[in-house]
Amino acid sequence: MFKQISISTKITGLVISIVVVTLLAISYISYRQSKEAVQQRYSESLRVVSESKASKLKTSFDHVVASLKFMQQAKDLKEGITASSSSSSSGGSGMDFDFGGGADEADPFAAEEEEADPFASFDEPVEDDPFGGGFEDFGE
Repeated sequence: MFKQISISTKITGLVISIVVVTLLAISYISYRQSKEAVQQRYSESLRVVSESKASKLKTSFDHVVASLKFMQQAKDLKEGITASSSSSSSGGSGMDFDFGGGADEADPFAAEEEEADPFASFDEPVEDDPFGGGFEDFGE
């Protein structure tokens, strides 16, 4: 069968088959490389998004912790809670809460020194304040 085909046709067929095999090999290699590049890009994108979400979640939890510490340190709030707790247990709303805070219990989150009013200094004028100080003229 190959004896009836001319030499130029045989060479042309051989060249075309080599070109097709080479084209298929290059196509396969470029497909694998582009697939790996896309996977790396998406994994990097997911990593960045997950780090961003983790940062936002950490910030939210830090804010909650700071709020809880502030509420634990607020002397007026503790007095209000213990007063409402004692009145509800004697009055009878049926909701008894024990927030601790007794004199004999150690509070691990209590501050070393507690101020009577943490916002009391806002009404006093500041020496470096170019506008003259407190909030006494604010409501007028």
